Amino acid sequence: MIDKNYCMSHYLAFRFIKDENINFFDGLSHTVFKPRDEKEIALVSTIDEMDSIIRTKINEFYIPNKTAVLLSGGIDSAILVSYLLEGTKAYTFKCIAPGAIDETTQDKKYCDIYELDYEVEVIEMYWLDFEELTPEILKADGILFH
Repeated sequence: MIDKNYCMSHYLAFRFIKDENINFFDGLSHTVFKPRDEKEIALVSTIDEMDSIIRTKINEFYIPNKTAVLLSGGIDSAILVSYLLEGTKAYTFKCIAPGAIDETTQDKKYCDIYELDYEVEVIEMYWLDFEELTPEILKADGILFH
């Protein structure tokens, strides 16, 4: 079943679409978000406990000189980079399109504050890139606009 309003409402409110049988358009299917088992969820009472858990999780995957971060200019990125080691490689996208917001200035500030490696690691994305890399079904359904 196709119901764009249902899908958009669910996605905007919950970041997932509850019913696997309802989709944005024909040819697109999704899997329902399944929350983690409560045994996997770490309960915290203080900011220090939260800080400790974040540090532990990052240390589980962080490999010096191999781990990198993709910045978005938002608060989630800002928090994440505050936990990374000096010199961690940082990348960001700069959308080159009419009316696009340039978040690279904010990303550069985060990298300066936390001494991340941010020399010329801006990946420029043009509207033509989006058109070229977007599946034809999205274009045919009128989701992309000029």
